[in-house]
Amino acid sequence: MAPPTSENADTNSPLDGVEGADWRLEPVFTVAVELGERDDDRIRHAVQERDDLRYRDYEHVSFESAHGIQRYRGQPDAVTTPVLDETVRDVNVWRFSIPRDTEVLTGILDIVYELHSYEEPVVHVVEAFAARTRDGVDRDGPNRGWNRS
Repeated sequence: MAPPTSENADTNSPLDGVEGADWRLEPVFTVAVELGERDDDRIRHAVQERDDLRYRDYEHVSFESAHGIQRYRGQPDAVTTPVLDETVRDVNVWRFSIPRDTEVLTGILDIVYELHSYEEPVVHVVEAFAARTRDGVDRDGPNRGWNRS
């Protein structure tokens, strides 16, 4: 059996089939990766080579937070020398969604784990739904940004 995609997923969720006149919900994986300064560009570019991060008519769609603070303390089994005091690093979170396809997800996670500078990259994957505009939606509506003066 092929892994579920946004086209054929039966998620057994109360959100299955939720739709409006101009939109519908599609099952996705939302992936969030905490990136240190050394990781930003190389991971982002490698993932975008693997998957176009498409959101309807747009590609390379993602969100990256402003710098935040990551805190940790290495334990005795860590590859790096165990740290007695808490370490603080500046990081940002890169978040994007992909169709709920486990092959695509596995390929992306393989890239992150191969290229990330951390011994244990901080990665969160969530089964989610994303609202997508339906095909044929009126693009001449007065509230569309390109139609505003």
